[in-house]
Amino acid sequence: MFKYNDDNFIFDVSWTSISTHSKFDELFKKTWIEKEEKNLFRYKYKSQNVVRLPGKYQFIKVLNIDRATKRRTPASFHKVLQPFDDSLFNFTKINHEEYLFKLESPYNSCENSSDDILAINSSPLGDFHSLILPKISSKLPQSINNYSLHLSLQILLLSASPAMRIGYNSLCAYASVNHLHLHFYYLPYKMYLETCEVEYLSGSCYIIKDYPGKGFVFFLCSIDKILDLVRIF
Repeated sequence: MFKYNDDNFIFDVSWTSISTHSKFDELFKKTWIEKEEKNLFRYKYKSQNVVRLPGKYQFIKVLNIDRATKRRTPASFHKVLQPFDDSLFNFTKINHEEYLFKLESPYNSCENSSDDILAINSSPLGDFHSLILPKISSKLPQSINNYSLHLSLQILLLSASPAMRIGYNSLCAYASVNHLHLHFYYLPYKMYLETCEVEYLSGSCYIIKDYPGKGFVFFLCSIDKILDLVRIF
């Protein structure tokens, strides 16, 4: 179990100190490597297959044949919102050896934080690719909510690395399991979106001005604003 509070949150990270690790980074990477040594993954991710494309946006291209050929067969979904179906594969059915550790903090201790679990992604698509499993035994469908967003922001702030990335994809957007989860991994490349020009919209929300895809940017500058940011969604 990893216990944390406000004192563990890190707001200032830099690409000039990419090798800096927090207590969370150290425990997470150490435990992840131990799982790899136990052969709990379907394959070993090869970071040498990453290529930065030329051009203004400096996109990253990854060749990962193993994920296409060795991953668990994804379930088929026809709607973005579907009820949880216990007869299908879900994360309560994986080998518990794939769990990294549980999370506990003052934010969620009253809501059974021991049910918030980090687990390896047995078919990794990046360095240390893992899963955030909020309230795993509640068997929530793959639909992001305030609780899972709040938990994910906390995990992001626990890392001292600018390479930490957290992502979410819904059903019908390549999510392969209808059980609430988010992805996180370390991508050791500075991305265009980290410094792109934005236009103020309202509150803490800005609009990305120059990018092939439309999007919003939200600024979080202090821990006392985290709940306000989560409530926007």
